Amino acid sequence: MDFLIQLTESILFWLFIAAIIAGVVDTIAGGGGLITVPSMLLAGLPPLTVLGTNRMQSAIGEFTACVNFLIKKQLNINGLITGVVATTIGAILGSYSISLFPNDFLKVMLPILMIAITIYTIFSKRMRDNVSINTNISTTTFMVISGLSIGFYNGFFGPGVTRW
Repeated sequence: MDFLIQLTESILFWLFIAAIIAGVVDTIAGGGGLITVPSMLLAGLPPLTVLGTNRMQSAIGEFTACVNFLIKKQLNINGLITGVVATTIGAILGSYSISLFPNDFLKVMLPILMIAITIYTIFSKRMRDNVSINTNISTTTFMVISGLSIGFYNGFFGPGVTRW
C-alpha cells in the first residue's frame, strides 16, 4: 500500500475528474474503463491495482444494469444461470492469468492493450452496427462460449468489453 502515500491531492482531484468523465461515457456508450485505466496508470498505481479497481467499478455498474433490466422485465432469463456461471469461471481464469505476469511487463503491456482496444472501438464497423445476428447454436452453447470468452477477457483486462 506504499502507493497511497504518493497520491497527492492534485492527483486525486484529476482521478476524480477522470472517474466522472468515465462514468458519463459508460452511461452513454460503455467503455469508461478506456478512461479510468490509463488515468490510474499515469497516476502511478500498480497495474494489478488498476485492473482490480476498474473491475470493481465495472461490476457495480453491470450489477445495477442487470437489476434494472430484471425490474423492467427486459432480460431474457433463458440460459441466464448458465451464462453467469460460465462468465464467472472465465473471469476467475482471466484474473488468475493476469496475476502471473510480472509488474514491469504489465506496465508496458497495458498501455499497448489500451491503444489497441481504443483503435478497434473507434474503427470497427461491427461496433457501429446494431444488427441482430441469428445463430445456429443452442442458447446453452452460446452462453457457455460467450460467458467463458467475455469473462476471461473481463478478468484479464476488461476495458471495452461492453462494446462486444
